[in-house]
Amino acid sequence: MLMIEESPKEDISKDFFHIKPTSLYAMHSPEILQHVKYVIKLVQNCISQEFPDYENLTTFPNVVHKLPIIVWDAPTEVPNCLDCTVLCMSSKEAGLESKLENILRNWLNPGKTTQLLSQSSLYFHWDLFPNTSFFIMKLKCLIENKNDLDRILSSLSIFTVQLRSSLKNPDSLKKFFLQKPFLQEYKQAEIHQGLVLFVERFPHFFTPDIFLEMSRFFALSEKSFLETRSSRLIIKIISFHYLMRLALTRLISLYPEKRHLEIRFVRTELTFYFGSKPVLGLILGISPLDNHEFFEESHIAQAVHFLLPDVNTIKSSFYSYQKLHDPICNIYIELE
Repeated sequence: MLMIEESPKEDISKDFFHIKPTSLYAMHSPEILQHVKYVIKLVQNCISQEFPDYENLTTFPNVVHKLPIIVWDAPTEVPNCLDCTVLCMSSKEAGLESKLENILRNWLNPGKTTQLLSQSSLYFHWDLFPNTSFFIMKLKCLIENKNDLDRILSSLSIFTVQLRSSLKNPDSLKKFFLQKPFLQEYKQAEIHQGLVLFVERFPHFFTPDIFLEMSRFFALSEKSFLETRSSRLIIKIISFHYLMRLALTRLISLYPEKRHLEIRFVRTELTFYFGSKPVLGLILGISPLDNHEFFEESHIAQAVHFLLPDVNTIKSSFYSYQKLHDPICNIYIELE
């Protein structure tokens, strides 16, 4: 969630904000005690962004369901600092400090490394939520010129959605940002967000490995292919290819002497500047009987024409992935 940070309030009731570092002995240090007081103000500010009227509530809202909260304080002039505050659930073993520093340093400003001037963080327990460990971190990022600021602000909403989604899943946090160079465009970020929802809602079907399928699809697809097809269709192609690969892997282990085929039809349309055209998408998963057996566009076109003589394949709609010695081939093609 993208929010612009306001100055922390000084008169907020302290009844709700009894927090302690996870290392309780640290409270014996006056300097650490002062740091905790500073962190309390950061937490208050994050909560006030998500629940503006929480001071008037008789019971404190369940903030756990709203986490992670990400608050940005963008400068109006440059050179200056852009502040990022992250409040989330995490234990000290997760080592979020270095991960967040690496993410902001390398991906906040696309194509340029961002210098981090300072960071303040704390792993803590909150009396209102005794069974949960929390982490908060504030980073100051140097913005050197207006071009950098404009570039960051133009992609900040997308970046925030990606970061927030990834913080909900530790595996996604590690794997997704390895693929971050593929996600500079809005449509690709939108596709990633849709797949994140699949992983969150259907963890028994989808694991973070689906992001490897996604990055492979982006790397092998032409730019024109992505431009004329909706994010929803691309999400379907990637997710079906992922599920087909799992299903075919099981079938191959049970019946290695047979060729297996998974097929899905999707009705969709291609979007152009001058209009749109309805087509039928064909999503395939095939297990070749021979390691040197490959399936090309001409093979699919011949099979389609044999069964349906009046149906043609769409030029430049063919996508295929099959490595040497890979027992599974993923294919997508469109018919009209």
